[in-house]
Amino acid sequence: MPGYCVDRFPNLSAEDREEYTCSICQDIFNTPVTTSCRHTFCEDCITEWLESNTTCPNDRKRLSPRKLSPASLQHMSAPVMLINKMNADMRDKTVAIIRKMLAKHNTVSDVCKHAVDCMDLEFGTDWQCLAEWCAGTQRYLNPKKGFYLRVKFTPITFTMYHSKRARLERNKIVRQLDNIETDMKASMVSVVTGIVLDAIDRSSSIRKTARNIEARMESRYEGTKWVCFLYDHGGYRINRY
Repeated sequence: MPGYCVDRFPNLSAEDREEYTCSICQDIFNTPVTTSCRHTFCEDCITEWLESNTTCPNDRKRLSPRKLSPASLQHMSAPVMLINKMNADMRDKTVAIIRKMLAKHNTVSDVCKHAVDCMDLEFGTDWQCLAEWCAGTQRYLNPKKGFYLRVKFTPITFTMYHSKRARLERNKIVRQLDNIETDMKASMVSVVTGIVLDAIDRSSSIRKTARNIEARMESRYEGTKWVCFLYDHGGYRINRY
């Protein structure tokens, strides 16, 4: 199929529009490929062109289908929103971060890694990033568990999400601790309760809270290995290992 209509991207700057526009269909790249002479087109557009031509449409150098290769990451198209559970400000900042990383890094893994770092700095919580070369369904992304954004930069789809954004609240944990069954001695229960509550006060995310608890327990009880699992009110575990 040809590119995405430019009218779908009213906020695209003139510079970006020129960068991401296919010179054949005059729309935003859809599954872009690059020629041996370093020009980029929609895959379908240039394939159809070469059915009746033997040169590049831009510089007229000789060209054949076997001289086409996937476009570099910085030539991904303008974003197409697939799923959005964020407010407008967070959505725009997230898209800007991913686009910046696409232009700056050469591999998808680097894009995800640095996008996550930027999201953590911007929003102060633990983020994860998924990248797919083909469209698919992320079945485990439950909109009730947090904010996430799924955006397509053809041919890659990025999903940026976190399972819980809100900081753990001390009073909620206290109520849970009061109801927990344990085979620990009373003195040990008191120590563990203090460690858990202190970790909650010191940490701003679920992942850091769990790791802090484990480190404090292993320091307090030398020679032992501890694992901390945190659950939401529905009984679902919200930290992973």
